[in-house]
Amino acid sequence: MRDLMVRFPHASVIALILVTLSGFVWGVRYYAEEARRQASHDQARTFLESIIGFHKYYSKELVPRIKSSGGAFALDFKDKPETFPFPASVSIEFGNALQSVNPNLDTKLYSAFPFPGRKRALDGFERGSLAFLMKNPEQDFAKFEARNGVETIRYARAMVMAADCVECHNRPEFGFQGKWKIGDIRGARQVSLPVIDMAPIVDAATVTALIVAAVASLAGGLLVLPVVWRLRRTALEAGELARQKNDLADQVEQRNRSLQASIDAKRRFLAGVSHDLRTPLNAILGFSDLLRSGSLDTEIHKNQQSYAGYVHESGLHLKGVIDQVLEISALDEGGWQPNDQQVDLSALMLALRGVLQGSLHAASLELRITGFDSLPWLRADEPAMRRLLTNLVENAAKYSGGTQVEIEGELRETGELSLSVSDDGRGVDASEMHDLVHFGVRKDETPEEDGKSRGIGLWMVDTLMQAHGGRVAFSKPEAGHGLRVSLIFPSDRVIAKPGADT
Repeated sequence: MRDLMVRFPHASVIALILVTLSGFVWGVRYYAEEARRQASHDQARTFLESIIGFHKYYSKELVPRIKSSGGAFALDFKDKPETFPFPASVSIEFGNALQSVNPNLDTKLYSAFPFPGRKRALDGFERGSLAFLMKNPEQDFAKFEARNGVETIRYARAMVMAADCVECHNRPEFGFQGKWKIGDIRGARQVSLPVIDMAPIVDAATVTALIVAAVASLAGGLLVLPVVWRLRRTALEAGELARQKNDLADQVEQRNRSLQASIDAKRRFLAGVSHDLRTPLNAILGFSDLLRSGSLDTEIHKNQQSYAGYVHESGLHLKGVIDQVLEISALDEGGWQPNDQQVDLSALMLALRGVLQGSLHAASLELRITGFDSLPWLRADEPAMRRLLTNLVENAAKYSGGTQVEIEGELRETGELSLSVSDDGRGVDASEMHDLVHFGVRKDETPEEDGKSRGIGLWMVDTLMQAHGGRVAFSKPEAGHGLRVSLIFPSDRVIAKPGADT
């Protein structure tokens, strides 16, 4: 062998070039294939998680409200306009909506124990995924296969029964006779997508490598030095191809992140709108129900004009919320700016008193308002001030567990103006106070999601205060029980009350 290499150095160089380039072509195709499959796997997982997230939001946030308002659910909700879909039906419809945007996407929800009217034969992948997920519910099940001549990834995840799922699925009309318990595997959710096509890039790299191999081999047969030069050029081209592969993988990852960010933004926006509309709407419904009831006693008849005023004020507040939906949606992006006005805080509290009392009535909490008669005026966005105070009072009504809520106004020695909402309930540990204004995190005793409930009230309060140049402070009331939330406005927003001594 050594003698042959000495006698035919050109042939040795050609052989070395061919072996090297063959290995390069194989490596390009191998790593491109791995990147293609991984990107497809991540894309399918993102789509599935978006559908699951929407399912959970509907089940945990909207279903209880529909039930409390007397709404009914039905599998054939499309034929019965007065009914609402079950969470599984909503997730199916959401998957269909995604499919209308991306025709290559296919989503399915299936089980070994389907609802009446949803029975169908399961294919091999669906049967295999159910068998695997029943034993490994914490893992995902994925498989690459050819469907209609197209390479496709099929990605499935187990549907684990939570408390709200058990209550719904054990309804008598479904015929399961109380079969389901928390933690049971109800079935699986699947997403199918064509594997990302990188064939043109891989083929172009292969053709380029073959052309380089042919040219380099011919040159190597004529002269050793030109062969060395060609090898160097080939190495540079290999580096460029590797960079192109990495750039393509980065683009796919960025698209997946953008999709998830869009879904999260829509979810936050919907949560914010529902949170802001709930308080005035409850007040309108409560007071209007008293006015139209035929069982009002004499004392209530005397107060009907006052109640009508409360209804009117709540309606105005609700209209203001609707008018500023787009402004609220911009909070998360930092695009909202206050529309400054001269706000008479004493008059504002007088107008809001009925709305706030309506928020506290259901929780049997007493409302106290102190210190507002002597306060100066404030340069601020009046609708935002209404949202700030109603959000804080509503949070106290829902989570304090106390007996009263106090709203106190104070002009500090520093020139800052403070509006505080205090309760005498269970309060919050000092170590957890700094987390209260973070979006989606609030300490709660509800035993769902490890004790943390979803909510945006204090997040909105903090964001609105930052837009006003102010801040939110948390402390213990002087009595030592409960929680005090203080809205602190800077001195340059404090305005002397017209007619007051200066």
